[in-house]
Amino acid sequence: MKDFVRYLVAFVFCIVANISFADAKPESIFEIEKDLFPTKNQIDEIVLRNLKAKQIKPSYMASESVMLRRVYLDLTGTIPTKEQAKAYYADKSPNKYKKLVSKLLESDDFNIYLTMRLGDILRVKSEFPINLWPNAAQAYTRYIYSSIAKNKPWDVMVREMLTSSGSNFRVGQVNFYRAMQARNPQSFASCVSLSFMGMRFERFTEKERQTLIKFFESVQLKSTKEWKEEIVMDNPLQTYSFDAEMPDGSLIVLRDCDSPRKDFAEWLTSKNNPYFAKVFANRVWTWLVGTPIVSPVDDLNGTNLNPELLEYLAKYFSKDFDIRKLFKHIVLSRTYAASSVPRDDLKESLESFATYKVRQLEAEVIIDMICKITDTGEIYESATPEPYTLMPLKTRAVSLYDSGITTSFLEMFGRSPRDTGYASERVSAPSASQRLHLLNSSHIRRKLEDSSFMRKIIDEKRNTKNFNNTYLHILSRYPTPDEIAK
Repeated sequence: MKDFVRYLVAFVFCIVANISFADAKPESIFEIEKDLFPTKNQIDEIVLRNLKAKQIKPSYMASESVMLRRVYLDLTGTIPTKEQAKAYYADKSPNKYKKLVSKLLESDDFNIYLTMRLGDILRVKSEFPINLWPNAAQAYTRYIYSSIAKNKPWDVMVREMLTSSGSNFRVGQVNFYRAMQARNPQSFASCVSLSFMGMRFERFTEKERQTLIKFFESVQLKSTKEWKEEIVMDNPLQTYSFDAEMPDGSLIVLRDCDSPRKDFAEWLTSKNNPYFAKVFANRVWTWLVGTPIVSPVDDLNGTNLNPELLEYLAKYFSKDFDIRKLFKHIVLSRTYAASSVPRDDLKESLESFATYKVRQLEAEVIIDMICKITDTGEIYESATPEPYTLMPLKTRAVSLYDSGITTSFLEMFGRSPRDTGYASERVSAPSASQRLHLLNSSHIRRKLEDSSFMRKIIDEKRNTKNFNNTYLHILSRYPTPDEIAK
């Protein structure tokens, strides 16, 4: 019994980086050995030209089982159930992967997972140092979630966040102006630059900084008699007149304007803006492929690995700013379908997008997978009682609306504290303490021992049919003949 539980603990450890526990030949599990790079769309044409110019061999295509698990994790932050995996493998239609992608993009799991990702960027946190407070954090999250569920275009979402007025408890999008450590025109301009332009505010010239600040001098936050509630509004007693030369060289002329932030929002979300579409496309590419085109992912002044590719993705996205369409375009490319096994120098392969990057999953996704596999739950509660928040037992970590509602596991595995909005706040690098926790903690062991599914495995461990279900349940694939023999 103890040895078998120890084996299962090691099994769970392997899911963290989405790797196999098998000794069988890698190609039978991870990739299809065909020296082909069929171009599915213009992404592939650009990547392939770059690979040929650098004489780098692209990885083989990932296997069917790898792609099933990959697209579930990348689009929904979870793995398929064994029933979903069985149905996918039984489907022999040639376009089943495309149908699966469409289905996942329309699922509520996609809405929830993208809400978590945008929550990092938009600093959704009730406690110090952001101090949104729970009512506002909930309202902000509801706005983000409902916008994604309605497939609201990204430019519309950003304009609403930048131009709306009203109670931060009732008009969720106005919390953009409250979800920051300082609440003044300079802080507003700095957060807009980081979140929506991918530009570090301190790297602008002094003239550019002062110009951007002017657009937010009208914004005021007015307290009400409701506990912690504030009204976001423009100063009703003043109008603004100035000429603004924007960072891209364009000119905005304002005369007796009562809300300059609206003019800024129109400039920012324009199809011709050189920053807006690029930084979001770069974020989505990084979420899906693992290697940013421009690094750091939220700094367009960083190292650009493929300018042509970023220009193309930005132009594609800016046609209608449809977030789902951008995700779909990338996951249907041959580039996304590359195996994680390189056929050339690893560093050059990753930087040329010749291979899919193996990386550790987000903290929320890891614990959700473990809970899903073991059919157990976690206790999520707020660290500070103002007011105290306790979530229902089977709540998914990716659906937590506030980074102040947490556990020691989430903090150990690098969940973003959402203090600044920088992508680097989320740390997905493995550590010794993480390994020890997965292999030797009472937390994980208790989940395995309390799991009805795991007990069934122990009771029927010599049953081949049950062994198939075990692999489908945990690794989303059937075992190989070698694994069955062992």
